[in-house]
Amino acid sequence: MPSALETVLRNYMRHWKPNPAGVLFATRGGLRPRSRANVVRVGLKPVLCKLGIPSANTGLHAFRHGLATELADQSVPASVLQQQLRHADVKTTLKIYSHVIPQWQRDAMENL
Repeated sequence: MPSALETVLRNYMRHWKPNPAGVLFATRGGLRPRSRANVVRVGLKPVLCKLGIPSANTGLHAFRHGLATELADQSVPASVLQQQLRHADVKTTLKIYSHVIPQWQRDAMENL
């Protein structure tokens, strides 16, 4: 996650109001979590827009790929990655979810 996104999410948390369900993205009445589609539409996409990150075809599943990539980059054992993502086969984790990101691409994202 780029540090700019972290900043926006931390700002959201400063304005977040506790709700009976204790969830981050609650329905308007605060009684239950928002639906996945609503979280993407009302929560994620406005943040991406504010950061100037394209939001077409974006969803929450990207966070799984990001987590796997970051953990692999930190040389976390493949078995730990597999368990974290709850995959039956470690090949799924390594071939589909973890991506090699060159430092120059990371630097470009940080400069956004």
